[in-house]
Parts: sequence; C-alpha cells; structure tokens
Amino acid sequence: MAQLAEALARKTALRKGVTRRRAADLLFVLTGPALYRDFVIEAGWTLRDWTRWVAGALLRDLFPDR
Repeated sequence: MAQLAEALARKTALRKGVTRRRAADLLFVLTGPALYRDFVIEAGWTLRDWTRWVAGALLRDLFPDR
C-alpha cells in the first residue's frame, strides 16, 4: 500500500496533513479483507455499495476538496 500511496501522491496532492504513511494505512485498512467481510458478508451490503463507500471514503480522506 505504501507504493500505491506514493503513486497516488505523485499524481494528485494529498489532503493537507495526510502523510504518505497515513494514506497507506487508510488504503490498507479500508480495502482489506476484514472490512469487506464485515460489511458485505456480515452486514449484507452489496459489493457495489461497499465499493462506492470505500471509494468515497478514500477520496474524502486522501485528497483535497475540489
């Protein structure tokens, strides 16, 4: 995830105060199997709903408002 965070930061500036390390941590946790299992398998979210939520959360937390 550190490499992904680095690549993303090279393409678009991260939100003020978000380090590459913090970005990597967010990517690791939010896209990991534990959250997928909790939301999709346990809570019954659709894959589409989970994907939209994860994408939105990452956009909000990693990048500045446009």
